[in-house]
Amino acid sequence: MFFQEFNRFLETEHGTTLETAVLPQVRTIVRNCLEAIRENISTAGLDYCSFQLFGFDFMLDRQLKVWLIEVNGAPACARKLLPDLAAGIVDIAVDPLFPPTAEGEVGRSGTAGNIRDVFEKL
Repeated sequence: MFFQEFNRFLETEHGTTLETAVLPQVRTIVRNCLEAIRENISTAGLDYCSFQLFGFDFMLDRQLKVWLIEVNGAPACARKLLPDLAAGIVDIAVDPLFPPTAEGEVGRSGTAGNIRDVFEKL
């Protein structure tokens, strides 16, 4: 079940939406998990920058409470999600280092994205 289908289910069966009932809980759980490992994943002070993609698996109970099942360091992704995932990775991890110019070329900014930027988006 993908997002649109799941949202229709929530609207029909529970009179709510993914954005109001589920995603705020997911954001809180993800933020808390990343805060717990912030020092271990930070590249601050290093002479290189990197990123890692984490896969968070959740379960929803009958009361629409979100439960974290596991976090994967090398997640498998559904083909349907890959184009948006790739674009999101470029926006967050690549563009801060090599921002696109007006002509569509890539330039070197000299500043790296900060893990704080990711937390602010959550």
